[in-house]
Amino acid sequence: MADLDSKSVLDALANKYKNLLKVVHLNAQSLTYVSHAAEFNYLLDNSNIDVIAVSETFYKSSPDIVQISDFNVFVANRTSHEGGGVAVYVRSSYQCKVIAHSISPDFRQQRPDYIILEISLKGVKLLFGCIYRPPKAGHLSDFEDALFPLCAEYEFVIIAGDVNAHFGSTLPCDISDSRQISRLLDICNLTRVPYSSTFHTATCDSSLDMIASTCPDKLIHSTQLPVCGLSAHDLLFAVFNFNSTRGCRTSFMKRDFSQFDINIFKEEALQAPWHDILSLEDINDKVSRFNEILIGLYDKHAPIKTFTVKRTPKPWFTQEIATMMKSRDIAHRKYQRSKCATDLANYKVLRNKTKTLLRDAKAHYAYSLFSTSKSPAKLWQSLKQLNVSKSPVVSCNYPAAEALNVHYTSVPVTNVNAIQNTIEGYRHVNPTVNEMKTQVIVIGNPKLLKKLPVDMPGVCVNGICLPYSSTVVNLGVTLDNHLTWEPYANQICRKSMAALQQIRRQKFLLPPAVRKRLIESLVFPVFDYGSSVTEGMLVVCVNRIQRIQNACVRFVLDLPKYCHISEYYPKLGWLKISQRRKYLAVTLLKNVLFYKTPLYIFDKLTTTTTHDRLLRTTNSLRVPQHRTDKERGAFWIFAVLLWNALPSHITGITSINEKERENNLTSSFVYLGGLFGVLLARQDEGSKRSSCCCRCSPLVQSSAAATGDFHSASPPFVNGRNPNGQG
Repeated sequence: MADLDSKSVLDALANKYKNLLKVVHLNAQSLTYVSHAAEFNYLLDNSNIDVIAVSETFYKSSPDIVQISDFNVFVANRTSHEGGGVAVYVRSSYQCKVIAHSISPDFRQQRPDYIILEISLKGVKLLFGCIYRPPKAGHLSDFEDALFPLCAEYEFVIIAGDVNAHFGSTLPCDISDSRQISRLLDICNLTRVPYSSTFHTATCDSSLDMIASTCPDKLIHSTQLPVCGLSAHDLLFAVFNFNSTRGCRTSFMKRDFSQFDINIFKEEALQAPWHDILSLEDINDKVSRFNEILIGLYDKHAPIKTFTVKRTPKPWFTQEIATMMKSRDIAHRKYQRSKCATDLANYKVLRNKTKTLLRDAKAHYAYSLFSTSKSPAKLWQSLKQLNVSKSPVVSCNYPAAEALNVHYTSVPVTNVNAIQNTIEGYRHVNPTVNEMKTQVIVIGNPKLLKKLPVDMPGVCVNGICLPYSSTVVNLGVTLDNHLTWEPYANQICRKSMAALQQIRRQKFLLPPAVRKRLIESLVFPVFDYGSSVTEGMLVVCVNRIQRIQNACVRFVLDLPKYCHISEYYPKLGWLKISQRRKYLAVTLLKNVLFYKTPLYIFDKLTTTTTHDRLLRTTNSLRVPQHRTDKERGAFWIFAVLLWNALPSHITGITSINEKERENNLTSSFVYLGGLFGVLLARQDEGSKRSSCCCRCSPLVQSSAAATGDFHSASPPFVNGRNPNGQG
């Protein structure tokens, strides 16, 4: 097998020992890379391997996981930072359950990642574990504490993984690591399968990976194969003398019409003994004879055959790619034997060509999908094929906003002692409280909150004392006791960055127009949710969100990291965060005025004039009295201020049924960025925020006349909604 590639060798060995348990371990060095995932699928998909252990998967969430047909996958991900993670792929015909797994460590904390499974073979229960220990990492006792008690309960135990122990090294630092692992194997009665060096670089070879078991007498065969296109680690292969039942592929029966000749069928049908049916008296006998003749004809010309469902190959994976992979693997094996610089250079050339071929083939396939996907449904279906889509979200039936407002405003509160009266009010209402999910928060100025007594009476409902909290979450919005909205801004940054990172992995597969659509569908809703109630957010927090939006612009247009991107906002038809929040607030206020709902907001809106004379302030709204900046952050105050600053030809529109007026309103909102700058200049002249918005306003005004691939003369919609809030 010296001249065969690794896949051919692996398939030959798997077929040779097809009735025995075959175990594979591989340090993949990240399966989130497109080329690595393609190599992994090519190597192990439709194989006869029973258990595949993978270390250093780099998985973060479910969309990252590479699926293999006829296998169930069990993972232990490291979500706190890059790297690490383990996965075990078990053939779907085996019953399997997770016994123990590692918990993602804190940020930058080095702990081993592991997962331990119970696999039910034919008459045998096997304990199987996979571990990845980062270099020089401690806390090996975490894995030892999980594994050692289980070894006493199972007769057969197999452990595979990358422990970074440098077995056989004489360096003092490596001896300490190998002693720790050897001690762990000794106390668990595990014996390592003999392998040579498993990790190869240009300067050294090391033994970092292992497969160990409590049943060395059942080891039938072991070998290691280079997988140069996937990892610098060798693939470890071991066969154990356990009777394994091969996974049955899905099969079905149907008639084979491939050789069906309609003319011959008609001739034989005419010659069939149909007259026999007339000689029968019983109707049941007539039907049976008719079916017998007809089915006999079909069985002759289109017999029933059994078909097995095989997984279709990747549509972008061509025979040229498979041939290039084989040539690359043969070149790598040749270099492994000769250690010649010429063979190494030849291997590197083939390796780079293979990666380029894989990347280009998948990119061309992706672009062809998007060019034919016109409807949103087909577009998202294409994205799902490329593993770029949102994770499924379980829908929740929240009560209506008006019902919640009526409930909270029904609590009697006086000016004498607000907190005590709130407590008494809840006692009269007598609500049903889930003490595990209910919290109490006191909102106010920091100076005033410090004056509250330490032994302030708690809120007790039905004998349950509710704790005071500095932050609470209501309908997904996090409130703090000073209403700075900083915790909610951190939540927005975390969610939006996670969505951006998810689609950034497949950046080269997505055309710019699709990237823009993904950002508007996955990231912008995170920016926009709750924006109308968080007007008082600190400028520092708004700037933090703005930096993420800048990263979105660079992602869509594939711009360098440190280039200026302000000039690209008109090209995309996007408003910056501060302007976008005000645009959404005025749009919501317009909907409240037109639809007169919700009532608890509409009832607070009154006009400034009571006569019929036409003045410049005829369509202006009365600004509620307020004394502090926090009060001005209320929606019906700051939104009214923004509304009054709009031109009269916008605020004068009172009907949504007239198409001409509606189009006028829609096109006018394009210039809201400039209007916001004028408004803020009136309110806070000389402040930092107003000057920033005034500088940005010309960019937004020019968005209607921008040219390019993303030019748009309409305002930015949220999730495909128009300014009316309708689909």
